[in-house]
Amino acid sequence: MRIPTPHPRRTSIEHDLTRLADGTLDASKRQRVERLVVTSSELQARLYEQRRALAATRTVAQRERAPLPLRLRRPAVAPR
Repeated sequence: MRIPTPHPRRTSIEHDLTRLADGTLDASKRQRVERLVVTSSELQARLYEQRRALAATRTVAQRERAPLPLRLRRPAVAPR
């Protein structure tokens, strides 16, 4: 049985949407991706979902603390 591989362009746009949502997309790509999003209701919906997921993750991260052994093993990550 063959496992389908994601289309490279789709994977690339998902990566760019994720980075646009969290503010880490390079300025050189930002305008191009924003233009694509403006012209596509599908991309607008996907960006909206990325932003919702990011907000939910940040909310949980603010409320919950990692277990002590994990906090001791990992250096603190500054919020973006």
